[in-house]
Amino acid sequence: MIKYFIGLGLFFSLSQPVSAAVELKSILELKPGDKLAKGVDPTGITKAYSYEVIKEKDVIKSVQVEFVEAADAAKFIDQKSSGHCMTQKQAGHVKLNRYFFFDQKTKRRYELTMDKKILGILIQDMPGAVEHPKCTLESFNTKGDAK
Repeated sequence: MIKYFIGLGLFFSLSQPVSAAVELKSILELKPGDKLAKGVDPTGITKAYSYEVIKEKDVIKSVQVEFVEAADAAKFIDQKSSGHCMTQKQAGHVKLNRYFFFDQKTKRRYELTMDKKILGILIQDMPGAVEHPKCTLESFNTKGDAK
């Protein structure tokens, strides 16, 4: 019975369409308040990442990128970049914290693993991020809070 459910899950995951997504570099260049160019698909899936552009009419409100496997942070952000850090404590039986680094200059929020690899990137205005402690990506202690 378990093999049936695993096979069924594998079938549905493999049968999902992989769209012709815009290159990641182009997606990361999008900014809130800009107009989304005509012909740019607001959603896309590749083998490495998926993305979604949230817009109101043609104006970009936010851009979300999620990686299939955690990506090397050095490809996207300098370790000495300053911003704000947040550890979100999880409730429940499994004590897994979520780690976020807010780069106010680029208006990006990076969701990180404990090893500071990137799970996802959110590009949007985040005025509330300044309420969190200032830090650099390099100084963000993601392992000290894990228990």
